[in-house]
Amino acid sequence: MKNFLLATVALAAFGLATQASAADLAARPYTKAPVAAPGVNWSGFYAGVMGGYGWANTRASVSALGVSISDTKTLSGWTVGGGAEYMFAPNWSAKAEYMYADYGSETFFATGGAPGVDIGGTVHSVKAGINYHFN
Repeated sequence: MKNFLLATVALAAFGLATQASAADLAARPYTKAPVAAPGVNWSGFYAGVMGGYGWANTRASVSALGVSISDTKTLSGWTVGGGAEYMFAPNWSAKAEYMYADYGSETFFATGGAPGVDIGGTVHSVKAGINYHFN
């Protein structure tokens, strides 16, 4: 027990001595942070492309002789497009976009051995607009 107590006191004394020696170091020189570049550089014209994953929850219904049946499937696929925007006056811009989406196809109403119906989805979308930019 005596050896354990002496070893603990020796380690504590050594630890305190090394911490005190850090106070003798010179202060680090002060360095200013670099100036950050602006995140937005609006020159008046923007053009870009986009792409990604898309999904659509699709419901198909059939009615005949007062009886109706429906089937619901989730179609998934991809999308791609592009657009442009132009600042034609202070705070005002005009934009146009095109997007194509292909959701593949699924078989609807295939129950009880029936062959079902293949339904697919593709979408062409064109958007245009005028924006007001608040300061």
